Order: sequence, then structure tokens, then C-alpha cells
Amino acid sequence: MTLSARLDRWFDVTKRGSTVETEIKAGVCTFLTMSYILLVNPQILGAAGEDWGSTAWRRFGEQRQQQQQQQPQQPQQRSSKQQRRRRRWTQHAAAAVVACASPPNP
Repeated sequence: MTLSARLDRWFDVTKRGSTVETEIKAGVCTFLTMSYILLVNPQILGAAGEDWGSTAWRRFGEQRQQQQQQQPQQPQQRSSKQQRRRRRWTQHAAAAVVACASPPNP
């Protein structure tokens, strides 16, 4: 069995209306695009006179302060909300791992 056939069988690529070659090209294209963004974005911010690291953290801190000022909450409610959010993300992550790790149905 060829690699292409095994990948197709594992991920059900043809059932989803694509080919293994198309998916590999899309993956390589996405990887190269993200690599380009990671290399060029700090240069663009640097040319504008901003230090990329300090800009990102400063904006994150400002957004966090604005959110806290807009919605003052009881400490109990905040921890309960955080627990629900954490539980939801854990469930989504577990479902994604199971979907990726489970073998295809024959």
C-alpha cells in the first residue's frame, strides 16, 4: 500500500472531496505563509518604530485592564466562569485528540 493510499485511508481525504496531493500542497503553503509572517511582522513593526515584544505585551495588558474595568465581577463568579471556560476548552481539545488519533473505520 502506498503512502498516498494509507494517508487517504487514515484521513478519508477522498470522502471529503479532496486528494492527498492537494492537502499536502495546502499544508506546505500554510506552513510557508506562517513562516513568512513570523519573519516579516517584527520587521514591519520595527520599521514603524515599535519594539515588537513590548508592543504585544503592552497591548495585551491594556486589553486585560479594559476588560476588568468594564465588567467588575465577584471573585466567586470569576473563578466559576474561568472553570467553565477551562472545562469547555479541555473538552474541545480532548475531542480533537480523539478525532486525530482514532483509526479510520474500514
